[in-house]
Amino acid sequence: MKEKNRKSDLENTNEIIERVFNSENPEILLEKELNNPFENLKEQSKKLIDIRQKVEDTLIEANLAKENVVIAGTKEEKSFLERINPLSKSSTEISLDKIQGATYDLSRVVVNITENQTIFWDYLKLLSEITKFLFNLGIANTASNNIVVRYLEKKLANASKEELDDLAREEIENVVERLKKQQEIESKYENLKIEMRKEVSSNREIINDLSNEISSISNLLESLKKDNENKNLEIKKIKEEIEFLKEDEEEVDDTRSMKFLYISLGISIITLIIVIITFFLKLK
Repeated sequence: MKEKNRKSDLENTNEIIERVFNSENPEILLEKELNNPFENLKEQSKKLIDIRQKVEDTLIEANLAKENVVIAGTKEEKSFLERINPLSKSSTEISLDKIQGATYDLSRVVVNITENQTIFWDYLKLLSEITKFLFNLGIANTASNNIVVRYLEKKLANASKEELDDLAREEIENVVERLKKQQEIESKYENLKIEMRKEVSSNREIINDLSNEISSISNLLESLKKDNENKNLEIKKIKEEIEFLKEDEEEVDDTRSMKFLYISLGISIITLIIVIITFFLKLK
C-alpha cells in the first residue's frame, strides 16, 4: 500500500505544479515537494552503500566455498593412527562431510546474492521513478525548471559520497543536464518568438504601406477610368458633331454645285444668244 501511494505521489506532477504555482510562495512549496523523494533516495542510497560491502563479503565467502568444494573432492591420505582406528571415518565419509559443508556455504552465498540483487533492483526502480518525477516537475514550465535545477545542484553539492552513491549522483546530474538543455531550448524558442514578432510587426508595417499604396493606385485607376469614360463621351460627341458638319458640308457642296451649274448654264445661254445675234447681224 505504501509503495502504491509513493508511486501515485510521483506520478501526479501536474496536480503538484498547479497547486504550487497557485500558492503565494511557489518556490518554497515546490522545494518541499522535492525534499521527500530526494531524502528517500538518499536513504535508499545509504542502504545500497551498505549492500556493496555485503556483496564484497559475499564474494569472499563464495571464493572460499568454491575452494572448499574443490578440496572436498580431493581424497586426503589418512595417518597411520586414523587407519588403524576402527571408529575413524573413511576417506569417502570425510569427503562427503566436506562437500555437505561446502554446499551449505554455497547455498548461503546464493541466498545472500539473491537478496542483494532484489534490493539493488528495487533501488534501480526507485531511482528511475524519482528521476522521472524530478524531470517531469522541471519541464512543467520555465519557473519550475529553474527551481528544480537550483534545488538539485544545491543538494548534489551538499551530499557526501556516504549520503549519495555514485549511481544516484550520476542520474541526478543527468536530470540537471537535461533540464538545463530544456532551459536553453525554451530560451532559444522565446528569442525566436520575439524575433518572429518583430519580423511580423515589421512586415505588417510594410504590408500596411503596400496596402495603402495599392489603395491609392486603385483609386487613381478608378479616377483614370472615369476620366477615360468622360473623354470617350467627349470624343463621341465630337464625332457626332463632325458627322453633322460633314452632312452640312455635303448639303452646302450640293447647293454650290447647283448654283455653279445654273450660272454655267446661264452663261452658256447668254453666249449662245450673243452668237446668234452676231450671226444675224453679219447676214444683214
